[in-house]
Amino acid sequence: GTALRFQQWQLDKLSLAGKTPDIVNGALRLHLNGQGFRGPSPIENIDQLKLKLEGNLPDHQLAMTLTRQQDSLAIKLQGGWSQQQWQGRLMKLQAQTTALGRWQLERATTLLFSREQFSLDPLSLRNAGGSELTLGGDFAANTGQTSGQLNWHKLDLSLLQPWLKDWQVSGKSSGQLKVDYGVHNSVYGESTFAGEVQRPSLRLKLVQGRLQGHWDQSGLQSSLQLGLADGGQLEGTLSSTQPADFKSLQQLEFSLNGQGLPLVTVHPWLPPSLNLVGQLALKSAGHWQSGSSVKITGQAKATKARFYWQEEEGFFGTDIDSAELNWNWDNKLKGDFNLDLGDYGGIEATFNLPVTAQLPLTFDPTVSIQADVQARLQELGLLSLLFPGQLQDSRGHLKLSLQLGGTFAAPTFAGGFHLFGGHALVPLAGIQLNEIEASGALNNDLISLDSLRLASGKGQLKGHGRLELLNWRPKMYHLELNGENFQLINQPELQVQVDPQLELQGDWGHYRIRGKLSLPEVFISGRQHSSLATNSPDLVVVDRKATVTRQQRWQHDIDIELLLGDRVLVNTAGLNGRLEGKVRLQSTATQDLVARGEVRVAKGTYASYGLKLDIERGNLYFTGGPLSQPTLDIQALRTVGEVKAGVKVSGTPQLPTIQLYSEPTMAETDILSYLVLGRPVDSSGNETGLLVAAAGALLSQGESVVLQEKLKSRLGLDVLDFSAGNGDINDSTITTGKYLTPDIYVSLGYSLFRNTNELKIRYSLTPSWEIESSIGSESGIDLYHRFEIE
Repeated sequence: GTALRFQQWQLDKLSLAGKTPDIVNGALRLHLNGQGFRGPSPIENIDQLKLKLEGNLPDHQLAMTLTRQQDSLAIKLQGGWSQQQWQGRLMKLQAQTTALGRWQLERATTLLFSREQFSLDPLSLRNAGGSELTLGGDFAANTGQTSGQLNWHKLDLSLLQPWLKDWQVSGKSSGQLKVDYGVHNSVYGESTFAGEVQRPSLRLKLVQGRLQGHWDQSGLQSSLQLGLADGGQLEGTLSSTQPADFKSLQQLEFSLNGQGLPLVTVHPWLPPSLNLVGQLALKSAGHWQSGSSVKITGQAKATKARFYWQEEEGFFGTDIDSAELNWNWDNKLKGDFNLDLGDYGGIEATFNLPVTAQLPLTFDPTVSIQADVQARLQELGLLSLLFPGQLQDSRGHLKLSLQLGGTFAAPTFAGGFHLFGGHALVPLAGIQLNEIEASGALNNDLISLDSLRLASGKGQLKGHGRLELLNWRPKMYHLELNGENFQLINQPELQVQVDPQLELQGDWGHYRIRGKLSLPEVFISGRQHSSLATNSPDLVVVDRKATVTRQQRWQHDIDIELLLGDRVLVNTAGLNGRLEGKVRLQSTATQDLVARGEVRVAKGTYASYGLKLDIERGNLYFTGGPLSQPTLDIQALRTVGEVKAGVKVSGTPQLPTIQLYSEPTMAETDILSYLVLGRPVDSSGNETGLLVAAAGALLSQGESVVLQEKLKSRLGLDVLDFSAGNGDINDSTITTGKYLTPDIYVSLGYSLFRNTNELKIRYSLTPSWEIESSIGSESGIDLYHRFEIE
């Protein structure tokens, strides 16, 4: 037959052949071959079935093989039918599956079955790993008497793996199970085992385990003992006064106690980044009776414990002095929780939840729930660990009160918090935050900040706001800040006090800032060091990898006004003055900040290399470009009698344009001489070095070269050169030179700040050979040969 089907069963191919000339004494032959057997469930699918029956009723043999993918089963029976019963021997039993491995019958065993009786002498199965199973028993239908026994030795616990999802089990077990039903009802079992249990974030090693139980007419008594590799012990009992009747139990008593249990056992139920280490002591007992819920009482204590979590900067955590959980569970789950963090404070909580102690767990979403949490936390440097390098020596106290109410379907939250006595050091800004205090309330999806106050320097900052939540994530926040003389930066070279009047609001990804930021007192001091040379704007690197532009996580919308107060002082890079003005900062569509406004030098001077100029006009205009690119309009002068000499600066800080200026109008060399010497240029050339140094300091490179050429012509020199060494003005030298004859050149080099001289004489021996002698702090003689390449 082919493509046979009956309801949900189907068979692709069937071949059946047989012969029965005399069913009692004659030869009986039956061969069956089936392929592609499919049933309602995958476990009933068989790829191939072979059945072979030969002999007669008193004496025959039956062989059967089943295959399904990588699994197979082979059975061979030999026996006969007589006096309404079949009696014989199981000659072969061999099974191989991907899950259980290869098992085979160790020796032939006798079996008997009829309508009234089934009997199996102990059969023994062994696999390649040395595991052994022995099974035997008797069943009498007329009396209902049943007895059986199962023994196992060095059974590999990984055989249980197909029935475990996220767990990995390994190890060995030995034990026995005896059942007697009918006249004397009893069940006895015992097992010893050792191995490992693993799942993500959890690994337990059992060095010794024992499970034992006995259920007879006197009741049920069972126990469990587990010994862990790290010394932990767990013991449990299960008992009942109900006699063994092999029906559903009506009453149970149970207990579970442990000492030195590792807290890592709770890792699978914690957030992935949070870890617990330490030991757990457990004591629990319960009672169950049919028709009512389970009643369980218990206590769990943690000792030598520590919790920690991992961030990008490293591991952070704290010790737990003690943690205790007490519960009473029947129709509701009630209990309390106490956590003592030592110097860091503690948490106290009580709860009353409408969860009935039964399996499966069920709860009424309309029944009221109740929980109360009281926390007293003391911050002792934890924020310093969370923000290394940004905060140091953080301290503070926090009181938290939270009440949970409503129902499971519609829970409600209410409470309040109070932070007081807080302070922290911000090393990057050089400030100490003191008197940090904040208080507010929690009401369902709204956290309101009723007051915020913190002090820095002579001033303080105050504020209030709110935070709205959606599914326990920030939805929208609003914060208003006001302050007076708040020390924002306190470094030797920069000191800033602010009077903020700001309003901040936003959501998860956007923020908006409005208001004013007054700067009543700013002091900028210190020498401005030269930075490394940067690339020219026209430099193009043809093989440079394209820069990956990262999308900004926070989109900003800023419109604030910066106001300079009466004490904004600058004393750096030769500038000594007081600034005033205001600038408006705004966001653009490209998320860049632009500035509009004006900053003025109300009064000040500029001094450099012996020059001191009064700043008569000093303006920085912001016309909608970046804050770092204002337009310059600066004029600094020196007044000598009726003569005013100075410089005008225009352009931008990146590309300034500097011009010499005088009243009345004079030559640039005379203007420079008035700036440096207070009089016109002296044709003797005695002050050449000072004039060239001033030109290099005040003017841009191209303009100082032009002025130097004018000085050479005025003083009758062939060479006039100013060199700033390797960028350090202390190594600056002035070189003046003149050809005495076409073959003899003499130069004199003078160090402006080291007060040293160097005399050089160069003589051309021939058109190709020259000799040069140097006399100074280091003296020597050099011989040069000139090659001309066409």
